[in-house]
Amino acid sequence: MDGVFKIGGIFFLSAVKFVFAPGAAIASGFSFWQTLIITICGGLFGVFFFYYFGLYLMKRIAKWKRKPSLSDKKSAPQVFNRGSRKLIKVKQNFGLIGLVVLTPVLISIPIGCVVAARFFSQHRLTLPLMATSVVLWAIVITWFSTFFKMNIF
Repeated sequence: MDGVFKIGGIFFLSAVKFVFAPGAAIASGFSFWQTLIITICGGLFGVFFFYYFGLYLMKRIAKWKRKPSLSDKKSAPQVFNRGSRKLIKVKQNFGLIGLVVLTPVLISIPIGCVVAARFFSQHRLTLPLMATSVVLWAIVITWFSTFFKMNIF
């Protein structure tokens, strides 16, 4: 039963803060292949869940903020705050590829997927690229975690 909780913990850790999951799995005693399978499954679960949650959230916010029609009132000027300026800078500076590469390691999967759903949902490759990024980063981080565990301990 203890193994189920370990697997579940690593699974959900990789769904939320991916970069720490392979090291935690190796430190918990999982093999290279077990770690790879658990972290890939957890990371992919996180990508799909938070991407579709982001789409749902954007639809709810749009419905909640329903803009008045031109016949009702003059349209209000768009207000930019600090957070919206940061998101626009990320979009302009990094684009989809930058977001895809940085999401598993620097940005957390929930934040990266919600940003991807907000700005890049019209691209048909957004979700496949996010999933591919998780798989590639899982291989790299798991290999480094295994390598350092063998050479340190």
